Amino acid sequence: ICATKTEHKERKSLSLNQIKIMFESIEKSNIRDRTLFRFMVQTGLRVSEITKLKMEDVDLTEDFIHVIGKGNKERFVPIVKSLKPYLIEYIEWRLDNKAETDNFFIDIRSKKKGIGRIEIGLLLKKLANGTEIPEYLVTPHVLRHTFATLSLCKGVDIYVLSNVMGHSSIKTTEIYAKSNVEVH
Repeated sequence: ICATKTEHKERKSLSLNQIKIMFESIEKSNIRDRTLFRFMVQTGLRVSEITKLKMEDVDLTEDFIHVIGKGNKERFVPIVKSLKPYLIEYIEWRLDNKAETDNFFIDIRSKKKGIGRIEIGLLLKKLANGTEIPEYLVTPHVLRHTFATLSLCKGVDIYVLSNVMGHSSIKTTEIYAKSNVEVH
């Protein structure tokens, strides 16, 4: 018996309007949560990469993030101008609150460890709750897809995007180019 390979599911992504709604909604949240959400939408990092990110990996002088991704592959992700003020404010908050870990995003309660994947997922659900956006659209992976889709819509070269996202094959990135996602 021969099984046929099914086509990839359509990638879900937030629309520009949904991103705007989320950005407005999260302004009521604490600086870590605001920064983390924007960071996810504007860098496309995997949730596992975010939980492993260290302070020294975020270079605000050169405007890049040093990432060790899947398979211990190293890459550099640019910091966009609109994200930088949030990163600066978050780092100042982190210093004022005497974080006791070198993880970039800290657990707010203990300040002795980094934020975990489950906490990130729960946080995103909480942030979505204050909006009409369904919770299933505000997950780490959907935010990664949103980053990719928006990057392609802005004209970012697919090979550059593939590198920034840490894809080992351009075929993975091409899925986003074929995605029918409303970004208006």
